[in-house]
Amino acid sequence: MWSITTPWLSLGAVTDQILENSGRDAVFMPFLGSMLNKVIGGETVGDIYNKRKEVYKELLMLDKQEKILAEDKQSLEALLKSGFLSEEDKKVIAKDFWASSEQIKQDRSKIVSSIANELAKKDPFGTKK
Repeated sequence: MWSITTPWLSLGAVTDQILENSGRDAVFMPFLGSMLNKVIGGETVGDIYNKRKEVYKELLMLDKQEKILAEDKQSLEALLKSGFLSEEDKKVIAKDFWASSEQIKQDRSKIVSSIANELAKKDPFGTKK
């Protein structure tokens, strides 16, 4: 479909190509691209996919850490019952273990919440304001 804007777009693209071939920066298409980004946002589907991929990687890492802590808990309980440690050492080890476990839970909760918020977006590119 031919419209009144088609010749202007073509002229702008040709002008940019001539400028680039002469060693100068393009003018028209970067301007058009920035206007388009203002309208639909600068984030692409690929950007969103990469962000989500990184978040899922973090979640998998936390799941692994949580699994390791669960396995270590049994060993820790056996060590605490063994009698080899003083009461002070038992308190320090238990406190550190609990702090690590709570930190993983908090981090996991933040990540799951951010995933839920992302998935709940009806307009992932932010075009509707």
